[in-house]
Amino acid sequence: MMPIKAIGVAALLTVSALSLAQDKVKIEAKWTKDATYKLKNKAAFEVDGHKASIESTTKWTGNIGKDGYTVNVHHEEIKVIADDNEVPVPIDDYKLSYDHKSMLTICEGGLEGTDTVRMFLITAFYAPSAEVVKDAVTKWEVAKNEKTSLGALKIETTFLGDEKVGKETLHKFKQVVTESGTEYNTTGTFFVNNDGQVLKADIKFKGVPIPAAGGEAAGTWTVSSVE
Repeated sequence: MMPIKAIGVAALLTVSALSLAQDKVKIEAKWTKDATYKLKNKAAFEVDGHKASIESTTKWTGNIGKDGYTVNVHHEEIKVIADDNEVPVPIDDYKLSYDHKSMLTICEGGLEGTDTVRMFLITAFYAPSAEVVKDAVTKWEVAKNEKTSLGALKIETTFLGDEKVGKETLHKFKQVVTESGTEYNTTGTFFVNNDGQVLKADIKFKGVPIPAAGGEAAGTWTVSSVE
């Protein structure tokens, strides 16, 4: 029979090993067949002295192909308030394509009069390519994307551990994204699943062009999953 002291040491080592395992994570950014997500979005921002807000419910679906995957983001409902007045603004489904490295190659649709790509990317999560360790900052760069006219990006990501959100245990990250040559910047806390899908987020942003308003937006954006 193992001595009590030895049992205690063995148990401690087991707990330590489990803790260590939970302090690392590898996100495999992809779209799972038949996966569907519904999200609540709330944005509040200012453009050239004018205040605006957006509230919407979006439904996300995707298809897998041999060269990557496509995603459709349908707006089931949306309300836009500008300077305390509700305004009807045409909106189309986002139609997105990603290559096998999860690089965005097509981004169409969205709210008329906004910068489609940067507006969509406010709530996007960039998954690190390698396993990351809790509380360690991972930095990398994404080259200029000619297909979407997006400049080179600098990304800083910190894995903050796992947390229960609703019925799911999600991976919590802090992420900062800066575009070279522009004022575009996002700083947010993201809760993502193993496939890199954002199911909760709290983000601050600036430098998002709004051509219809003749300026750049700065504000906040929150995302929450609809169960």
